[in-house]
Parts: sequence; structure tokens; C-alpha cells
Amino acid sequence: MKKKLLGGLALALLLAGCGNSGDSDKEKTDDGKKTYKIGIIQQMEHPALDSAREGLEKYLKGKSDAKFEITVKNAQGDNGTADTIAKQFVSEDVDLIYSIATNASQAAVNATGGTDIPVVFNAVTDGVEAKLVTSNEKPGGNVTGVSDAAPLEKQLEMIRELLPEAKKIGMIYNIGEVNGKLQVKQVEKLASKYNFKIVKKGV
Repeated sequence: MKKKLLGGLALALLLAGCGNSGDSDKEKTDDGKKTYKIGIIQQMEHPALDSAREGLEKYLKGKSDAKFEITVKNAQGDNGTADTIAKQFVSEDVDLIYSIATNASQAAVNATGGTDIPVVFNAVTDGVEAKLVTSNEKPGGNVTGVSDAAPLEKQLEMIRELLPEAKKIGMIYNIGEVNGKLQVKQVEKLASKYNFKIVKKGV
């Protein structure tokens, strides 16, 4: 997936999803603006993940045609907690779940199965590999999002340029996170092109 402006994507999906249940269900404020409930699941505290959350919040604050009630919950790196948060948002009938990182996104997709609650994910390398969508180009259904895939070949080029005598690259990855394993495989395929040997360690 090409990177897009997440705010526009989220808002478009939000309004489309809310349209399924009818605008009459939404609470209106004194100024006549509808209030939409958004649940944010963040897998853990991390500068990149914090930025993904702050970007959405900043975008929505700039919208003048609606109001948003945003609830942020952090799973603190625990997948069971992420599952619980996602189920809680579904029981509260939020208008959209915004999930940050792969495991949080998997929890959101699993929890919203059989509902029309839209899910927008971020900080996921490959939505298909993570089993969030069937196609990155045309996600369909109630799930979409953006990729944070790293420019792996460019990184290998840079390493070779900066360290011309280097022979081995050590890679540490999270064995419980599908996209970490995916990126190791991708680097391994590219390594011979730059005359590198990959030494990997899962934790």
C-alpha cells in the first residue's frame, strides 16, 4: 500500500461506516454537529506509535463539520490486553477503531468480526501478511489502513556504502510479531545482492 494521509482515510471510512447505522443514532451537540466516538488501541508506548496517534488526533481537531469523542487505550505490549480493549470498544459501539501496530490491529479486526464497525490500522508493514485484509490495494470490507514498510533495499545500500568491508548484518526481531519475521525474510532475499550474510536472532 502506498502511504496516504491517514486523517483523510480515517475520516472517509468513519463517515462511510457511520452511514450504515444511520446518522439518527448519533448524538448532536447544541451547535447541531454530530459527535462520533473513536476508540484508539495503541500496542505500546513508542515514539513512532505515539506519532501515529497524535497525527490522527491533530487531523480530527481540525475538522469543523463534526465533533469527535476520542478514547485512547494502551495495551502496554500485552496481546491479551489488546483483545480486551478491542472487545470493550465493540461493546461500547464506537463509530471507528483506530489500531496502532500489528497485534493491536489483529485484535481490532477479530473483535469487529460480524459488525459494521470500521477499523483503520497504522504502523503495520503488510496488511495481507498480518491477515488484516485480503488485498493491500483493495482492502474491501470494514478494514483499511496504511503501511509503514521500511525501505529495506535502500538501507542495505547505505550500509554497504558506509561500511564497505562489512560482511555480516545482525537482525534482532520479535518472534511474536508477524511483520518482524516478514522483514527478516525480505532482507535475507536482498542480502546476497550486496554480499552480506544475515545473522538473525528472534526474541
